[in-house]
Amino acid sequence: MLLHKSKFCALSNSFTLPPTLFVYLIAVTGLLVFSLLLPAAMGFAHGKPSIVEAWDWKNILFVVLIFFALSQYRITRWFVALPLILIFGLYMPAGLLYGKPSLIVSIAVLQTNPAEAGEFLTNIPWQVFAGVIGLLASGFIGVFYSSKIRVSAKIILGIGVAQNILSFP
Repeated sequence: MLLHKSKFCALSNSFTLPPTLFVYLIAVTGLLVFSLLLPAAMGFAHGKPSIVEAWDWKNILFVVLIFFALSQYRITRWFVALPLILIFGLYMPAGLLYGKPSLIVSIAVLQTNPAEAGEFLTNIPWQVFAGVIGLLASGFIGVFYSSKIRVSAKIILGIGVAQNILSFP
């Protein structure tokens, strides 16, 4: 009985289903929502009446493609993509309130103490924290589901070439 159970477990662990349309939709939706929230998180929508004015289709496509490519390999997923998502999420409250990252913001971060940090966090509206949760959730979901989609190295190279072409005006 134990031998039969171990054979079944070994068989079931080696058997994987190909990604379904649901996995593709969740991956693309997560990365798309993340890329649409990213300009606000980095302060590019600061001072503008709407976040829509900060959107550019090339930048949105660039973010989707770069995070899709980074999620394909475990080392880039854990040491590049996920830390970037965390950094963007941590900067989002300051980006929404004060704008783009600058030298002044970095000096203020280095010279602050825990009491000032606590005061800053208590003065942030709850809607900003909801945006941070949405940014983090969409980024993590997009990267997680993108990692379930396996593509060849040639396609990743093609994505890199497409990103370079898109980066020129």
